[in-house]
Amino acid sequence: MMSDEPAQSSTVSTAAVEMLWRGDVIGAIKVVRVERNLGLKEAKDLVDAYIRSQPSLRQKMEQTQAGCGRS
Repeated sequence: MMSDEPAQSSTVSTAAVEMLWRGDVIGAIKVVRVERNLGLKEAKDLVDAYIRSQPSLRQKMEQTQAGCGRS
């Protein structure tokens, strides 16, 4: 077991993960804030870390963001 980082620090709930896959980062941050009783910055950092740890999710989100700028 890796002791450098608490196990829960990089995991988010299923509800938050589902929101991320739908592209709702703000919703996922809100869920994490409520579930973990965290401040905005801490919840955002946790969600960002989760996204970075999931290459397929990160790629999907980048493609979605790139497509939003087009008409």
